[in-house]
Amino acid sequence: MGSVVQNVNPITLEAGEVLTAADIGRAGIVDTNNQVVGAGAGAYPEVIIREIAAAIGDGVVCHHVNSSVRLSVTLAGTVVIGSKLTTDSAGDFIEGTSGDKYCLVAQIAGATGESITALVVPADVIG
Repeated sequence: MGSVVQNVNPITLEAGEVLTAADIGRAGIVDTNNQVVGAGAGAYPEVIIREIAAAIGDGVVCHHVNSSVRLSVTLAGTVVIGSKLTTDSAGDFIEGTSGDKYCLVAQIAGATGESITALVVPADVIG
């Protein structure tokens, strides 16, 4: 039996706004200055924010994922196992609907305010 290697593709980008510990597990996008800012409603979650160090945002860039990565994400609604996740206006994750872009799939069920494990997948649109 071989070992399983997960490439988490961490990044370090300057924050384009003030990021706090509450932003960990939320979605971010990269602005035109290549800085991490919070993702709003309907914004494609390009970056999953993992750590905050001063004004620097560390995360996982969805479209750079080379292998399956599991992350802890914060929910703003009830999801079931297998839900394709997109973001609300605060950058928290919710279940997507047809036409939404997503890059995460819920690995367990969860409710508002909970942190669950989600699988990062290649970016796609819910059909």
